[in-house]
Amino acid sequence: MSQRHVLIAMLLILAAAVAARCQGMAERTLSFDEAFSWRLVTTYPVPELVQRTSVDVHPPLYYLLLKVWTAVFGDGPVALRSLSICFASASLVLVYGLTRDIFRWSITVPDENSARAAGVIATLLTATSGAHIRWSGEARMYSLACLLGLASTWLLARGILGPARSRRSAAVLWSLYALSACLSMYTHNYMLFVVAAQGVWLLLFGFAPAVGKANPGVGPWQRQFAGLAALAVAIVGYAPWAPVLFWQKDQVSHGYWFSRPSAFEISRCWSDLVIPRNQLQWGENWLSGWLVALSGALVAWLAFTGRRGGALIAAMIAASILIPVTITLYGTAIVSNQTSRYWLVPFVFFLVGVSVLLCRVLEGAERWLFVAVLVANNVYWWAEFTHQTRLDLMGGAKALVEYIHTHGDSDEPIIVREPSAYLRILYYLRNDPERERLHFLPRAPLEPYNGGPVITESEVKDVDILDPWVDRKIWAVDSAMLAMLLNEARLPEPWMPAGQSEVFPEPFMMNGKLALTECVFRKPTPRP
Repeated sequence: MSQRHVLIAMLLILAAAVAARCQGMAERTLSFDEAFSWRLVTTYPVPELVQRTSVDVHPPLYYLLLKVWTAVFGDGPVALRSLSICFASASLVLVYGLTRDIFRWSITVPDENSARAAGVIATLLTATSGAHIRWSGEARMYSLACLLGLASTWLLARGILGPARSRRSAAVLWSLYALSACLSMYTHNYMLFVVAAQGVWLLLFGFAPAVGKANPGVGPWQRQFAGLAALAVAIVGYAPWAPVLFWQKDQVSHGYWFSRPSAFEISRCWSDLVIPRNQLQWGENWLSGWLVALSGALVAWLAFTGRRGGALIAAMIAASILIPVTITLYGTAIVSNQTSRYWLVPFVFFLVGVSVLLCRVLEGAERWLFVAVLVANNVYWWAEFTHQTRLDLMGGAKALVEYIHTHGDSDEPIIVREPSAYLRILYYLRNDPERERLHFLPRAPLEPYNGGPVITESEVKDVDILDPWVDRKIWAVDSAMLAMLLNEARLPEPWMPAGQSEVFPEPFMMNGKLALTECVFRKPTPRP
């Protein structure tokens, strides 16, 4: 492909990618995690934001950036989610550059046209990936983690395998690598595994000769030393957060309901990245084993094809995929239906490897025909996923608040039992002058995983707050997380419901559904 064709293709891909990620972003109700992000960045000053983040399960970088973003653009759904889409769009550009250079370094005979084609193919596969689209449209840190993971890996590869550089340009490159690696660890805890993969590759293959023009003054060992020094700087920069990380890990291990995943669950999560589904994956999935086998075959093929750089590039891709997955299996506790989003970065490296492989074994019309089949597969499964998340049928918290506004009076209290539902409803009442009518009566103590870090003690009310409303209409809200069995609000004792109930499913099954019960509460008559 010529540079002109690459430019045109990249502009078209980016335009389509942004359009796909913006689809429904204004109408889709906020998830619990997004409502958590909103409450954290719009309610608390920076020092308290960092402190409250430390008792959650993530680092603070994304929240700090989102706080600045919302201060400029507001806290509407589009404003909240657009930052993630910006990060996702930038990551697509990095996918092109990384894949193009990896292809260059993995072959003996230069083939610039195929290198550019590999970059375009990787960008196209990532842009149409249902997993990448899904998590690029959330007000969460996954697209930022993907951006920084790609940036740090590309900079590392250029420093070790790329053309020789002057002393000043090499210092800039390694400084940028140290910065991006450090920031990635401050974005998501799973990025530690990606940086670990970079460290393993650097230790084992950092002595590889440069692919570009040789510089007698800078040998392989000097490059490896520079890379290790930059990695050490990144680790030192992350060190202040390390005690918090160990506390968070202990909290997850002892306080969550999550269990250590099995090998089969790990493979099933990988298949969820290829074929996104809006359902809980508790059952068997025959596709999982095949996709894991395909991943292994990919890196093996890269290792045995290409004489000079194939093994080195295969090792980099394999480390970026397998080390995070292996550490997840043996070092963390998480349920399978939530792990796939944490593997977004390894999955993008998988797509990079697929693209390099395609351009190594296929040429001309055969190459692009195969790419068309892969893209059609991505589009089909994403269309299936969007059909399962129909916004006109699954309005969630947004539809619930609209229903109350339509069928109730502005002074009628709204009683919420679950913290996840409370945060979502609070978001849609944020501009309501009668927002004070929303009351939070938790059925259990707040925990770090259910919104505790962003809910203050003053917001937690006692059942006695309902005493003035005996024989008067109120709204009761309850939620079902990870299940779809709830059909009415479960109310605090000794109150009894008397009225109809409405159910408001969330678009994503992970958030369950909300039950709204229109009630006139009456205390039961004491028995003689």
